[in-house]
Amino acid sequence: MSVNTVKKWALIIAGFIGVLLLLGFLLLVVLFYLNRSAQHYSACGVIEFQVADDIFRIPPSYIWSVDGLKGCKAAGVNLSAAYPDMSPIIKESSEQTGWGNKVNFGISKRGKQSVGSRAFATREELWQRGQPDVFQDLWIWTPGLSANRQYVMPMDEAYDRVNFSCSTDGSVPYPSCRGFYNYSDDIYFSFSFSKDYLTDWQLITDRLAALVDKFKVTDDLIKEEKEENNLINGVV
Repeated sequence: MSVNTVKKWALIIAGFIGVLLLLGFLLLVVLFYLNRSAQHYSACGVIEFQVADDIFRIPPSYIWSVDGLKGCKAAGVNLSAAYPDMSPIIKESSEQTGWGNKVNFGISKRGKQSVGSRAFATREELWQRGQPDVFQDLWIWTPGLSANRQYVMPMDEAYDRVNFSCSTDGSVPYPSCRGFYNYSDDIYFSFSFSKDYLTDWQLITDRLAALVDKFKVTDDLIKEEKEENNLINGVV
């Protein structure tokens, strides 16, 4: 083997090692910032964020990720809870392989596309696609606009504020169902869950709404906090 060949291979090996070291360094940097971010918001008693005119305060144990975090306030959050009690979820609490009983959800401002289930069915021309299947007080159109999705709509008009769709069996392991719930005139929450729990759609919807109610900062709470601050500061 010539000297030039040895030098060539030495440079190649050195370059390869250099690339590995660089990638390792970048990975450490990413892990450092992710860990610092997690420690940062987990150190807060609650994470506060505003949607439309409403303020929500979320315990860090429910938060999967945050957006635009400054101090203990965020521009938005992604949340998760364990069905059926909607408690903060950890991986060990999953009932089966994969995500199991995990429900993901987020709280957002309503837009023009956020409508009731019957208005959604009209907009998507579901009524013109023939008689839907009936399952557990649900109307299911199969297939939807694509072969691997099903539109799902509650038959009970009391649940007109919710509509969702599910994957056909086996096409998407998780989350196989995605829903939208019009929480108020200005706010909706989106949620996703395993199709294994489709029969419990009413409980999932109702308990998520109750959980969002729990996170919402009410006028009475703001008044109480103001009175407490006045007492602390000696303001009559």
